[in-house]
Amino acid sequence: MEHFYKSGDQAGDHSALPAQAVLDQASDQAPELADPGLAYIFDHTRGKKCLVFTNSREECEAVCQVLRQYCEYKNEPDRFMIHHGNLSAALRQGAEAIMKDEDANITTCATATLELGIDVGQLERAFQIEAPFTVSGFLQRMGRTGRRGNPAEMWFVMREEQAESRAMLPVLLPWSLLQGIALVELYLQERWVEPPRDHQLPYSLLYHQTMSTLMAGGQNLLPGF
Repeated sequence: MEHFYKSGDQAGDHSALPAQAVLDQASDQAPELADPGLAYIFDHTRGKKCLVFTNSREECEAVCQVLRQYCEYKNEPDRFMIHHGNLSAALRQGAEAIMKDEDANITTCATATLELGIDVGQLERAFQIEAPFTVSGFLQRMGRTGRRGNPAEMWFVMREEQAESRAMLPVLLPWSLLQGIALVELYLQERWVEPPRDHQLPYSLLYHQTMSTLMAGGQNLLPGF
């Protein structure tokens, strides 16, 4: 779990702190003055197959665009794709097909659309920008990695604006970082996961199955289509 300010000075000098094990040496280098959090993702995805999860489609678009700009700046082939619910089925399926290729070291920026269910091949690691909204979401996203005997990898990247020097509590607290720590600790310490909401009727599932049945029955069942 890494914490970054989107601009300005970062956490400062940590030379007095005990050295921690390096998870992975950077495999690339982002352009100078790059967003430090996105530069961290750029530096540790080269030559690997990864997912970068965001909590909104807007952020997914923005993150993917910035990472592609870093490739363009360095005159490198684009190695980033995007996958979310607002994209056409053709674009989503194209990204899924490329991810299935074991020789394609591609990173896909995604929302909950790739949490589970869709086959995207063997993934080496997942990045999560900010904390997901639920413990179950965290586990599902981390669960996309760690197959074929390899450990699951979830790299949290916490990004926030740096508070003004005159700011006081609670503004000074790194809420994004604290939320991520609390979410992980809930599972590690308590094995707690949100209980299923079984009191709600699955209208979305009913709609999906109804439309699938109508489409399977032919155009005569769908006047106006």
